[in-house]
Amino acid sequence: MKNNREQYSNLINAIQNNNNVVALSLVTPVTAAYIDKKTKNTALIFACQKSMESVAMKLINTGVSNPNEINNDGETALILACKKKLSNVAIQLILTGQSLPEFIDNNENTALTIACTNNMENVALALIATNKSNPDWVDNNGNTALIIACQNQMNNVALALIATGESSPEVQDNNGFPALMYACAHKMKMVTLALIATGKSRPELVSGVKSKQFLNSILNEYRMTGFIAGTIKANAELSAENYSDMYSYLSEETQNAGKGTTRKETTTKGTTRKGTTRKGTTRKGTTRKGTTKKGTTKKQRVK
Repeated sequence: MKNNREQYSNLINAIQNNNNVVALSLVTPVTAAYIDKKTKNTALIFACQKSMESVAMKLINTGVSNPNEINNDGETALILACKKKLSNVAIQLILTGQSLPEFIDNNENTALTIACTNNMENVALALIATNKSNPDWVDNNGNTALIIACQNQMNNVALALIATGESSPEVQDNNGFPALMYACAHKMKMVTLALIATGKSRPELVSGVKSKQFLNSILNEYRMTGFIAGTIKANAELSAENYSDMYSYLSEETQNAGKGTTRKETTTKGTTRKGTTRKGTTRKGTTRKGTTKKGTTKKQRVK
């Protein structure tokens, strides 16, 4: 056991010193599986913290890197991969089926809200496809993944979120605007149609001359062409369907990740929401703004 600890420590030192070559040489099933008893950190968590993609990928590929581990800072490897915009690592973690996409960190973020904030479209879509990503979660800034996706003009992500039926289109941000306001501001036609079809999008809250004009044109089209909720929902699902078989595709896409091939992501800051609570969400058994949600807890790992 002492030897295992020493091997792990050598790997962590290499990671902390950003010595990629040495770190890669020290990745073994033993060092990948080791969990520090005091901090609950793993080599995979450290590699994600230091944005060492090739090391993280090699650790995941050992099959014993404990992607479901939560350290004492309330972080998982998936949360960190999304924060550091390591798209290939995040996708590979999701593919393990053990990365806890439903996990809520100490800052009230999920991997999905972080992926949307960082404009990581493929990661967000992969998370939605797990059916465990808490699409209705409202973060500390008051945003849902849907609001952030509309703010960042992520059409496919927004449509996929709407298709889940759990994206809470009625939630308003700090300025009192729902996702529909941002969809109209950015002229996201199909997203706007899909939001209207939910019957929860609060069109009366859309403001601004151009946004209102766009909304009115969409509403007229909605009425004149006989669009019905089922048709709009089908369009949303069609967009999501493009990614329904994404696991094999994304697995293939990440084959070159260890060679340093990464997708450039754009960071966009989200906005905040004030005074609007989402019914039913708890974290570690503590009610959030006086409301509770059954079955959603901060730590959902079973060993």
